[in-house]
Amino acid sequence: FVIVHVILFLLFKIISHAEEKRSKDLIFQATHDELTKLPNRSYLQQSIQKWIYDKAPPFSLYYLDMDHFKNINDSFGHQFGDILLVEFAKRISAMVRKESVVIRQGGDEFVILTYRTDEEDILTHSQSILNEISKPYHIKQFSFVVGASIGIAKYPEHGTSLDMLLRAADIAMYEAKKYKNSVRLFAPSMQSGYLNRVNVEQALHKALDKHEFYMVYQPQVDHEGTIYGVEALVRWNSAEMGLVPPDQFIPIAEAAGVMPRLGKFILSTTLKEMKSLQTELGLSLQTSINISIKQFMETHFLDYLIQKIEQENFNRISLCLEITESLFIEDIDYILPLLQKVHELGLHISMDDFGTGYSSLSILRKLPIDELKIDKSFVDAILNDV
Repeated sequence: FVIVHVILFLLFKIISHAEEKRSKDLIFQATHDELTKLPNRSYLQQSIQKWIYDKAPPFSLYYLDMDHFKNINDSFGHQFGDILLVEFAKRISAMVRKESVVIRQGGDEFVILTYRTDEEDILTHSQSILNEISKPYHIKQFSFVVGASIGIAKYPEHGTSLDMLLRAADIAMYEAKKYKNSVRLFAPSMQSGYLNRVNVEQALHKALDKHEFYMVYQPQVDHEGTIYGVEALVRWNSAEMGLVPPDQFIPIAEAAGVMPRLGKFILSTTLKEMKSLQTELGLSLQTSINISIKQFMETHFLDYLIQKIEQENFNRISLCLEITESLFIEDIDYILPLLQKVHELGLHISMDDFGTGYSSLSILRKLPIDELKIDKSFVDAILNDV
């Protein structure tokens, strides 16, 4: 009788432990990211009461977003992206205190909760995180350098709820994105810029369908005053906001994922209109088209470009792709073969805004470029610079 009861007791104990473990495993799966094993958004929602409560000590919320992560997924596949995310998460976790929490908010976005609150301390700490995660990632035969932007909000100064803090940190993060691989602490003055960005972004998604974009062509003149080409420039006449300057909507279009579609409009419209103009005038003018980073990094960009050139029967020799200097320093090992293909197709390549980034003169020897456009900041004061 005793032996039977002991056996039954042990059986129930084993079953109880198994159920308890299964329950813990299910809870872990529900509250943690499967890939990085970090707490997820659900965990943040459920555990925020441990941070926000009556007379809770102040803390800071970092909102971190990787730069151009989608390009890596699109160009190298999600397997590379997943490996990069795991290593990225490990580097962040190694840079925070034990009482801090690192959360994968979703995609390439991470949240850090920390009891650091001194302004100088949190800015120094977040910059050290950026320095660590910006070191090269070696995956198989490739080497990646991935930047990030961090926005910071403080409790209770910038919000007394999770939603308020996330919104404030998100606003600060987008402010940081303007300066590339940088950190910004939320300030109320950022609100107006954020709201304007939201309005522009919402209008952008509708603008192409409503045919609000059009092209203008700026003449390019040689030293003798002869027009040898034109530069195609996109303009936006919004039904809601009127004429929106390019320096206001282009950065937002890139951040919102609208640029690839807008880039296709620019490319197809320019080739069609310039072919018509050249046929009418009987001239072969060089046509320069600005190509965005995200557009150039698209997997099928070159295929689409060749298709449009052939469709319009456009002379390849008279087409010049203008690419900003920042593109060349994103990932030279990946960009260089693409540029070689463009060059082999007979197209011209121009490096725009040279001197605004971090590349040196030595990089010019590696690149198959035909034209170098020095940023205007170098020549604005040339007559008065002594």
